[in-house]
Amino acid sequence: MSFRDPKAFLREGHFYCLVGAGYKDKSVRGGQICLFQSEDRCSWRRLPSILIDSSLGRGIFECPDIARIDGVDVVFANLMYYRRADDERFQNLHSSVYLLGKFDANSGAFTQHSADYEIIDYGTDFYAPQTTTTPDGRVIMVAWANGWKRTIPTAYLDQGWAGCMTFPRELSVRNGKLIQKPVRELAGYRENPVRMENIEVIENLRLEGVSGRTIELILQVDISKGERFSVKLRAGANHGTLLCYDRKTGSMILDRSNSGEHIEPLHKYEKNCSARKCALELLDGALHLHIVLDTSIVEVFMQDGEKVMTATIYPPDDAQDIVFDAAGKVVIKRLEKYDIKCPQDSM
Repeated sequence: MSFRDPKAFLREGHFYCLVGAGYKDKSVRGGQICLFQSEDRCSWRRLPSILIDSSLGRGIFECPDIARIDGVDVVFANLMYYRRADDERFQNLHSSVYLLGKFDANSGAFTQHSADYEIIDYGTDFYAPQTTTTPDGRVIMVAWANGWKRTIPTAYLDQGWAGCMTFPRELSVRNGKLIQKPVRELAGYRENPVRMENIEVIENLRLEGVSGRTIELILQVDISKGERFSVKLRAGANHGTLLCYDRKTGSMILDRSNSGEHIEPLHKYEKNCSARKCALELLDGALHLHIVLDTSIVEVFMQDGEKVMTATIYPPDDAQDIVFDAAGKVVIKRLEKYDIKCPQDSM
């Protein structure tokens, strides 16, 4: 058996350690999350695995984690080479998922409440999230914003770096769902605010002061009488990352195929790593979007954090426009845009 990615934690006076595992023997299918317990952090005894899945095939559970959030235990796991032909949620070669349940600190047993794996992030680039708890009790998550078995533009351009991490996310549980929002401290780096209300979206709409490459963009969009709403981020003469909601299909698409430097899949199981889609229900006929845009990453928090999509992008520096478009009557009820101040600028 192959072991990797230990995550130690303390619960009710006992030390525990989760370890991702899978079988080296390819004739044996499945992966599991092993659990160990210790009283002194030196001697460990193995307890029954908290999760075993034979449908994982030749894969393995990587980077397991557990956190207690709003009275619910949340297990995080990363499924390697996990595919379901009839389930569009598992669009990446490797998927990051969570399960809600109850962890018994005495026996080490995890009672699963979720009926199935739930996707943490529906974008192209989100893997191996890890959590920590702040002194005030908040659970914060950060993940690797990249994916295995793909080209990395900064590598073949010899820029000396590859990949990045997501912005920290503040986690909660609401109505049986994991809720993710940008960590509240991000608001302390806002500057140059722009606020607007009741803007009817027309073709190729550009708004004064709404542009940039390192920004927060908060939108409440009434699409109850419209068919489609889109916003193109980091747009230039020939580039742009497209975020598009189709009311008829009830789906959001994040498409980076024309964002700049191309990213290509290098594994036969992944045919496309340019665009991702997720089902998304409107809230009283409206979209609620909180977009965090940095130099080489876009993170889209939707419907008050119910779903998130993340993608790395590599546009030219001068591609900084934001362009809105719509089909049918679509109104931006509220818009807030902030530049994000680089911490180095205040040092």
